[in-house]
Parts: sequence; structure tokens; C-alpha cells
Amino acid sequence: MDFLYFAAFSFLVIVGAFLQSVIGLGFVMLVAPFLVLYNPDFVPVPMLLIGTFLPLLIVWRDRKAIHFTGIKSAIAGRIIGNLLAVGLLSIISQNTYMLIFGGLIIVTVILSTLTFNIRPTTVNVGLAGILSGLMGTLAAVGGPPMAIVYQNEKGDVIRATLSGFFVLGTLLSILFLSIAGKVTLNDFRLFFYMVPGVLIGFYLSKYAVGFVDRGYMRKAMLSVSFLAGVIVVIKAFWG
Repeated sequence: MDFLYFAAFSFLVIVGAFLQSVIGLGFVMLVAPFLVLYNPDFVPVPMLLIGTFLPLLIVWRDRKAIHFTGIKSAIAGRIIGNLLAVGLLSIISQNTYMLIFGGLIIVTVILSTLTFNIRPTTVNVGLAGILSGLMGTLAAVGGPPMAIVYQNEKGDVIRATLSGFFVLGTLLSILFLSIAGKVTLNDFRLFFYMVPGVLIGFYLSKYAVGFVDRGYMRKAMLSVSFLAGVIVVIKAFWG
């Protein structure tokens, strides 16, 4: 990497880690589209490794607020979603499903800002896990369904629970990729490039968490989820 690229790369990683550490999601959505332009090898394994490492830091910080029942339901749903995604890809193109799910996220966010109130019941969290598994496999954006279900919870509950879900979900993905022989030493090298920026972004987030938790968490989560839906739709049309 030349100096200018490394500086831009580091700044992007810091901002992405800061965003996710404050609201519980957003790193991959913000960082991956830019890094993959420079080096496609950053996706998927190095991003999945970060998707385990950063949420672990958040889980440790907010561990007292974690919603274990929700995580169990969501992981069960994610496994189902992953399996469904593999089957669906043999029937309809990936871009078609990206368009459907991106549009679904956009519509759900809009409804959530009006009168549509979703609570994290066992059934809702399980369904969100299924959608997350589908979107994570088909569009590499699995966070918004869970974010929408937990939108009305306290900030520390949202961050801890989403992060616990991401840790287990990404570990499953890494395991399947390892079995398929898709994990290499170069993936770990690219992962370690991102670690310093992730640590800085996580550290800086402690100065913003209290502010966001004072009534801004829901708006921030829905805004990021809406943006993720738009990005998925654009990727579908672009593809």
C-alpha cells in the first residue's frame, strides 16, 4: 500500500468500527464496498474475521445487557436462512433476491417510522434471523433485519445482542468456508491490516455511546438499515 491509500484505508476502517461500536452494525456495509475495489480478497474472509473480532469487543463491553434468548432464536433462524439461500440460488438469480430483500428492508424501515411497531419476540427474532441468513448469504448485508426487530430496545441491549448474533453467525460462515478450503494465510494478513483501525474506532466510540443512547439510537439504526437496503438494491441493478 502507498501512504495515501493506507491513510484513506485506515480512516475508513476507523469510521466503520466507530459506527458499529456505537449502534451495533454498519462496518461491513461502509467499509467493504471501498476495500473490494482496491483488493477483492478483502471479501469475504477478512471481513468475516473482522465481523467476529469487533463484535467480540462490543459484547465484552456491553455484556450485562445481552439478550441470550434472542440470540438463540436468531442463530437458529440464520442457519435456516443460510440453507434456504443456497437452495434459492439454484432457482432464481442472486440479483433478483438482492432486489427483493433490499426493497423489503426499505419498506420495513419506512413502516417502522410510521405506525408499524415490531417487538423482539421469539417468533420475530427467529424470522429476522432467517432474513439475516438469506441477506447475509445473498447480499453480504445481514444486520438490518435484526436491527429492525430490536429498534425499540435500549442501546446497550441492541449493541450486545446484535454483536453476539454476529459473532456466532460469522463463526459459522468461517467454519463452512474453512471446510470448503476457502480460508488462506493471505486472509489473515488482510485481517491484521484492519485490526489497528478497528481498535481505534472501538476506543473512540466510548465518547459517543452515551450521547446516541439518549434518544438517538433508534433513528441511527433505522437510518443505517435504510441505507443498507438502498445499497443492496443498487448492487442488484448494477449486477
